[in-house]
Amino acid sequence: MKNTILILALIVTIVSCKTEIKEEAIHDEPKKEKTEIPTSVSKAQTFRPGSKQKPTGDRPDQMKDFDFLIGNWDLESTRFLPDGTVKGEYNGYWAAQFIDEGRIIFDTVTWYNSDGTVESFYPTLRTFSSETNQWEMSYMASLRYMHSESFRGQFIDGEGHFDVVVSIAPGKSLKAKVRFYDIKKNSLEWSMKLSPDDGKNWFVAERITAKRVH
Repeated sequence: MKNTILILALIVTIVSCKTEIKEEAIHDEPKKEKTEIPTSVSKAQTFRPGSKQKPTGDRPDQMKDFDFLIGNWDLESTRFLPDGTVKGEYNGYWAAQFIDEGRIIFDTVTWYNSDGTVESFYPTLRTFSSETNQWEMSYMASLRYMHSESFRGQFIDGEGHFDVVVSIAPGKSLKAKVRFYDIKKNSLEWSMKLSPDDGKNWFVAERITAKRVH
């Protein structure tokens, strides 16, 4: 009888130890974090390069003209119809970085609708050409036909002035004038004029105020 009791006690002890070991193993397992699937594109998903990068390659001195753009900016845009009527107001995000050791600036602008969804996305490449003594640039819009046929100009007295030919549909283009002005360390102003008649008449199509995030 005593032997039977001892055997039963030993079995209970072994089972108890196994249960404790199993519970410890369960508690020791790392908890899996719940992955949230975004329902709309937000600023957190936008391309945001670091702002502390520095050019390391040889480049023309004029390349420094656009160094102010490197970093991340919050944007407020007002767009206008040819008669001056406000077409719409948008918030956006501008992110710029050096590539090719500082010989090219790559930047993206994302515009948002009032509900936080993306209204449009524009990547741009910028470099200074010693051959033409001008900034040569190119941009396009994602998932749209719109792109620049030509985009060039210079900085004069601290302002950037650029002539653009924008292809808005196959066989259809508009002339534009882009201006960077009131450029400060943490803010800048931007405007674009459009001509619907090949440069005879112009109207302000958009104004942007940019404020540096970092």
